[in-house]
This record gives sequence, structure tokens and C-alpha cells, in this order.
Amino acid sequence: MTDDFTRLRGAMNELAEHGGSPDLYERALHTSRRLRRRRAIATGAAAAAGVAAVVTGAALSAGVPGPTPPPGADAPPAAPTTEPSPHRTSTSPSPSRPASTSPSGPPTTTASERPEGGCPVTAATLDRVPGLPGGYRIAADTVDCWKGWATGWDPHQQGDGMYLFRYSTSHGWRVHGQGSAFDCATLGIPKDPDDPPPFCS
Repeated sequence: MTDDFTRLRGAMNELAEHGGSPDLYERALHTSRRLRRRRAIATGAAAAAGVAAVVTGAALSAGVPGPTPPPGADAPPAAPTTEPSPHRTSTSPSPSRPASTSPSGPPTTTASERPEGGCPVTAATLDRVPGLPGGYRIAADTVDCWKGWATGWDPHQQGDGMYLFRYSTSHGWRVHGQGSAFDCATLGIPKDPDDPPPFCS
């Protein structure tokens, strides 16, 4: 029994010589200070980002011109002429057309402009579908869309990473299932040899 303790003491002495004193208090204090510094940096960065957003918004709104008065509104009224005219003319200003502005972003698609059945669909659209795990990104070359059904997966994920999506006009795209293959009969999709769905086994 004493041989075991002797070996244990020898091993502990070797560890103490090579590793210094194992003081848990010092390590806890060091970790606490490090975390406090990280929090202070994160809070400062968030505050700076908030100030930058407010300043940018104020600068952009200050640069937007207000409504312009119609042409001739600030001009003094025309002086009457001394020459007689055979008929009377009015001096009302002609209505002006507002300057056309280009849209600030890409055109949005309304529900009536969407293709029937939701197809084609992009990977970016499927990434925004509720129910996907956080950080899950569908690769564009993995998306298959067929008559209101779509599949896609993240090649960086392991396991049964393929998601099956279903499109409805009232809710848009929703997650319908997950797996490595899907059975058309279970999904209620009739088999069509001329146009088979690419995701059914």
C-alpha cells in the first residue's frame, strides 16, 4: 500500500516541478478578468455600431430633398401689357411632372407574380424558411424544385441533411421533412413516369 503512495507522491512531485503551482484561485481570477475585458469590448463595439447606425440614418435623411414647389410658384406675377390683345389668356402655371426616381432596391415579387407552385426557388429563399437549424445554409447546386415541392441540403452537414419543403400559396415554403430519401407514395405524390419528382425513391 505504501508503494502505491510512494509512486503517487513521486508523480505529483514531477508534475509540480514542471507545471508550477496549481492554484485554482489564480486561474479563476485570470479567467474572470479575461471575461470582463471581452464583455467590455463587446459592449463598446455594440455601442459604436448603434451610434454609427444613428449617425448614418440622420445623414441619409438629411440628404433627402423635401417636396419642391411647382415651377413659377415663387415667380412674381406677370405685369399686364399695354398692348391690346384680341383674346384673353390665362397665366396659370402648367402642371409639372415629378422627376422619376429609380428604385432603391431590387423589385419585390408580389403573391400574384410568384410562379405557380413556388418553383423555381432559390437556396436563399429556402434558407429563410422557419424550422431550419441555426447556421444551416443550403447550397444553390443542391436545390431541386418540382410542382410545389423542393429539396436542398447543406453539404457541410453530416447525416440525413436533406430537407424536403412544401409550398402553399397561403404560407409560402415550409419544412415538410428531413432524410436521405423520400417515398412518393407516403407523400401522396402519384407516380408519373413522364415527369418523376427528382427527390423520390
